[in-house]
Amino acid sequence: MNKKAFSLVEIIVSLIILSLTFSILLVVPIASRRYIQRANRRLAAANLAREFLNNLYPEVRIDTWNTGNLKIHNGTNNKSIIEIYNNLSVTSSYNLEYNVEQPPNREYRQVTVNVSY
Repeated sequence: MNKKAFSLVEIIVSLIILSLTFSILLVVPIASRRYIQRANRRLAAANLAREFLNNLYPEVRIDTWNTGNLKIHNGTNNKSIIEIYNNLSVTSSYNLEYNVEQPPNREYRQVTVNVSY
């Protein structure tokens, strides 16, 4: 017998293969968009921390060592953060905290910056 038509099973199998292929092609861009958004948020947080540290460089002086933003403290100093970032466009979804500590028997200060988003 000479068959020139497709059977119902062949059509169903080909539709299943096509639907799996299209679903994979649709999932990949959606997942990559999430990764890109997450990477952009991390990059913005890193830039925020870098900008904050760059603004601290001028305060590394003997006359502002114990009175400026580099005085030793624990916790968050929100007032100085607001003063430093009043001209920048920082969204409210980023929270920047920093601590200034002086390691024992050292003359330098250690600044730890934590940006949460």
